[in-house]
Amino acid sequence: MANQQMMDTQKQFEYNLSLNIYIANTDWILKQLEKAQMSDSTADISKLLAALAAKYRSTAYEYTGYLRNIRDIKSYFDANMDMLDQKQFASLLQGNQKVITRIRNEVGNYYSAGSIVKNSIFGTGCRVFGEVKHSVISRRVEIDKNSWVLNSIVMSSVNIKKGAHVEYAILDKDVTIEAGVTIKGTLEKPIVIRKYDDVNDDWIRNRG
Repeated sequence: MANQQMMDTQKQFEYNLSLNIYIANTDWILKQLEKAQMSDSTADISKLLAALAAKYRSTAYEYTGYLRNIRDIKSYFDANMDMLDQKQFASLLQGNQKVITRIRNEVGNYYSAGSIVKNSIFGTGCRVFGEVKHSVISRRVEIDKNSWVLNSIVMSSVNIKKGAHVEYAILDKDVTIEAGVTIKGTLEKPIVIRKYDDVNDDWIRNRG
């Protein structure tokens, strides 16, 4: 019987996975951690909680919305790009259990008559004079004339000056890309610019 169940399981194409998120009484969980310490248990906290959930009476909540495991720069980049898909965006941010972020009462965005914006999302307080495509732009970002941003993630208070080109990049907070500078990564290896950096030279990553 056990062998038959194993064979049936192996034929499955989809499986229920644990998100490793647990809700438990604080005093109870502290006691369980003390017991594990007393027994010299080497299991990490996630393994311990999984074992306790199986041992004691517990219930599960099925989550069917957007999910991605962020474990490195590439997966972080991909998760942000997923938000450009309306279905993915709505699944994560507009479901019954809404994600509540800190409210900032700021002015709306300004898009000049010569700006071009396609398939991108913006925070508030941005000023756009250049071209933005397929990118995630945070608050208070300024994108100057004749500059363009493509397939990139731009954090708050970034200044992309005239004629700068940014592609497949992650720009952290308060970064300045000087006029005429090119930042170009690849889909598999986006370039990351650290916060507060003032970039005066080209950063170009060749494919492969």
